[in-house]
Amino acid sequence: MSLIGLIFLALAAAAVLRSQTMALCIFAIAALFQAASAFTIGPANVTPGHFVLLFLAIAVCIRQGGLATTLNAYVYPRAGFYLVLITLWAVASAILLPRLFAGAVQVMPLNARGGYYVEGPLYPVSSNINQAVYAIGNLAAFGLAYSLGRSQELLVKAGCALLIACGFNFALAAIDSATFSAGVPHLLEFIRNADYAQAFEQTIAGMKRMNGSFPEPSVFAGVSVGLFGFAFGLWRGSVFSPYSGWIAIALFVAILLAFSTTGYVALAVYMIVVYSLNLLGIVPGAQLKSAIRTRRNLVISFLPIAAIIGAIVVALRPDLLDPVVEIFDTTIANKASSDSGVERASWNMGGVRVFFETVGLGAGLGSIRTSSFLVSIAASLGVLGVIGFSVLFGRLFLHTPRPRVGSQASEVAVIQAAARSACFGLLIGASLSSAVPDLGLMFFIFAGIASAEPAPSQRLPVSTA
Repeated sequence: MSLIGLIFLALAAAAVLRSQTMALCIFAIAALFQAASAFTIGPANVTPGHFVLLFLAIAVCIRQGGLATTLNAYVYPRAGFYLVLITLWAVASAILLPRLFAGAVQVMPLNARGGYYVEGPLYPVSSNINQAVYAIGNLAAFGLAYSLGRSQELLVKAGCALLIACGFNFALAAIDSATFSAGVPHLLEFIRNADYAQAFEQTIAGMKRMNGSFPEPSVFAGVSVGLFGFAFGLWRGSVFSPYSGWIAIALFVAILLAFSTTGYVALAVYMIVVYSLNLLGIVPGAQLKSAIRTRRNLVISFLPIAAIIGAIVVALRPDLLDPVVEIFDTTIANKASSDSGVERASWNMGGVRVFFETVGLGAGLGSIRTSSFLVSIAASLGVLGVIGFSVLFGRLFLHTPRPRVGSQASEVAVIQAAARSACFGLLIGASLSSAVPDLGLMFFIFAGIASAEPAPSQRLPVSTA
């Protein structure tokens, strides 16, 4: 058990006794510590997120209605039902496919050999088991988060807990940059104790790339886009304002300072989609609150006003663009021709090749490394995985929720829309750089909240909330 593991053990144990929404907050924060190991089992690192997941399960299931609602999340035709099918196939593929195609297919393994990624023949490896366990953890996280939306009052509190985790993500990144600038980066070594490659001292244009509690800046930026989507969605819906607005601004700045191609492209795609939806007037809850309509107009007017101000500033001081051009060249313009870009492109091409060489079955979960979640689904889980995730995303993003009643109906609509927005941002980031078909615990927390079917608000005892 590491120091960070002991810290989360104490926090999670206290949360179990206090409330399930506090347990959700601690769990969401723990899920951000992807560079840390709570404890090890042989060669395997158990992350703080998966460690605290057990305590969240206890906190939810010992409360009235918790276990029943969690199990209800997996009933057809809810999104959880399709997630169960995906998980069953993922676990089966991790066991069967590496043995079925053993030695017949060349793959890029997840784990580096001697510090390098070297293509070799497909065989069963430890990462098959690790990724299968992670898939089961994602399934559990979805159901537990779904259970926390069983009433409108509880769902609103869960939304507040997740917003706190979003703010904590920025705080960690700011502390990381401050300790690096002060020449004492070793102060945060206790949150970077996992025994896999980490890159937390990279700089561009003389500035440190933000990466917070993540192993590398691109992962931090990809996850932060999803968290920004949640906070920004809450601000647009006038929920938990002004805190949601300030947290959204902080995360936006953090993504920019990560100097990551993944972050920039994901943020651009996300903002284009959001701007288009606002132009079309598709804003959850806008018919209920005049404040939401006002903020929609602010979002629409922001882009042209920012463009005009930017053009004036550049015309007066063109030299201000020099560091921006350097960063653009490094992260966007020359990325594809860089060593990293060429390597990642070769991983994706290898994934496409494996898909066809395995006759559309895939190499099995945890067998192959790619550089895109979308490619990884096909390469690892084959046609069945592609179909399963397509149905899951369709259910999550396109399913129209039933009309709600209750004193907190408008807040619930905004929180669930913001959770779907977060899922969309996380999906974009993973599609650009994820090595495995794993969207992470944060995605399934938000997916569970977005899929919940809360009953009208009823006053709950303090100990159960």
